[in-house]
Amino acid sequence: MTVDPERLKRCFDHIGRGLYWHHFNQKRFAGQISAHIEFLVNPGNDLFGEFNHPQRRLRELASHAFSSIQKIGANPSVFYYQVNHNVIELYPAMRLVFYEGSCITLVFG
Repeated sequence: MTVDPERLKRCFDHIGRGLYWHHFNQKRFAGQISAHIEFLVNPGNDLFGEFNHPQRRLRELASHAFSSIQKIGANPSVFYYQVNHNVIELYPAMRLVFYEGSCITLVFG
């Protein structure tokens, strides 16, 4: 399947801003959001090694950083998110999880 990663990142940027508004009860986050789409990995093709390696490493780091963080969402088998205030010194990070496995890490800055 062909994916447009920049378009996906813009979508997750908008979702992140909405969740920030909802979670922190603040009208607007004016900074930058860096979206890291963890599920964009090609596990069966060594030609994508240069792309896959950082993605796998990000997934490992995010899994560790969010392992003990509360899951927020009424239907976690469909969607939940987590907020970690300790990943970046001044800004929170969020992990969005869709359908129990499609993960996106958002770093607010």
